[in-house]
Amino acid sequence: MKFIWATYGALFALGAASHYVLGMHNSLPFFLFLTHCFCVYLYLLLSRDLSAPVKTLLLVGFALRVAALLYDVYADAPFLMLNVSSDAEYFYEAAMGFSQEPSLLFDGESFPRAGMFGKFLGVFMIIEGPHRLWAQYLSTVCGISLVIVLKKAMDVVDIRPRIQVVVVGIAVFFFTSVMKSATLQREMHPAFLTAVSVLMFLLWLLDGKTRYAVAALVFLLGASFFHAGVIGLAMGYTFGFCFYRHETGKFSFTVRSVAVMALIVIGSIVLNNYAGDVFFNKFTSVEEVEDIYSRASWFGKGGAAYNVGVTIDTPLGLFFGGILRTFYFLFSPLPWYWRGMMDALSFLLDSSLYLFTFGYLILRRKKIFDGSKESRWILIITIGLLAASFIFGLGTNNAAPAMRHRQKLVAAFLLVFSMAMNKVSLAKKRLTTPKLSE
Repeated sequence: MKFIWATYGALFALGAASHYVLGMHNSLPFFLFLTHCFCVYLYLLLSRDLSAPVKTLLLVGFALRVAALLYDVYADAPFLMLNVSSDAEYFYEAAMGFSQEPSLLFDGESFPRAGMFGKFLGVFMIIEGPHRLWAQYLSTVCGISLVIVLKKAMDVVDIRPRIQVVVVGIAVFFFTSVMKSATLQREMHPAFLTAVSVLMFLLWLLDGKTRYAVAALVFLLGASFFHAGVIGLAMGYTFGFCFYRHETGKFSFTVRSVAVMALIVIGSIVLNNYAGDVFFNKFTSVEEVEDIYSRASWFGKGGAAYNVGVTIDTPLGLFFGGILRTFYFLFSPLPWYWRGMMDALSFLLDSSLYLFTFGYLILRRKKIFDGSKESRWILIITIGLLAASFIFGLGTNNAAPAMRHRQKLVAAFLLVFSMAMNKVSLAKKRLTTPKLSE
């Protein structure tokens, strides 16, 4: 994967030099795009780390994303699908505005909904020129890179090859991932960074090296730059840092571990005070607990809205109301809110993954949570996913944004799912092996 990003960086530098030295050339971004597509295909074809089935899935998945990208950029009509919103056009207009007048980057009143992603695109276009294809293609690179990172994470925890093929297949053809990899929206950027963060955290769980813990937090902060909700994964990381012991592969609740957790909490508060507008910009409007109550009690608007019917005005209400909102966030659009075939398809193609993952964890809990170190890894990452879903759930009351926000966590969900299936598969193998020997 380093080859993919190294070649992208080299082409980015070429585009910047050409933009400033030679001026704008409309044919240049398409040349850069085609060149990098060739580099990605070359990497996938020649990679020795990928089995033939996985390699085929990645090649098909990349081709599918590129085709969808070209359709979205050049077709007369954009995608007319539920989870492709007007946000993409707004981000493009904001980026164009920022590239034409860079001082607007520091003006909070211009393009107020652009956020950090809009400004990121603006800086991209200042450097590369206002070429939509080349800017939008970055989502495609992040999308295919996410699947490769997921494959590497499964290698790290020794997931059986057959299960890896199944999970990579899900990741490659997952409806929301394909759409978000092809449009000018922010979802794939934090989704990719979150996937790398989870991979780094897994490496820390394996050998406890500090550099992996630092890298996990740095990549997670990078993801929170695009959307602060993903920072909830840090709850799982913190739990692991404080209570997981590599020597025994078990949890240890001691004075030392509690002290470490207190230091992490203090560090988070300090970071929020000094850089909250960068990494936690979604929380900058929260000055007191009543602001959280107000946000969590909002009623949804639009056809895909869901209203849980709970008014939150106490800490206990926030806890239980938050759990209910987390449920709606994870599985919407739920059947009792379906308006027609599109909602049913959205549930089947998106929500069902998260429903099946949690259902599998619950129904096969005896085989999955058997006291082994791998079962504790699953638990730690699941705690992070639930914390992130709780944060997203408090601020989401519409199925379409819920689908977009879930996409930022999809790699971690698929990793948990693969680890759970691997545990069940190994448990079945242990049961059948003695019978075969007889």
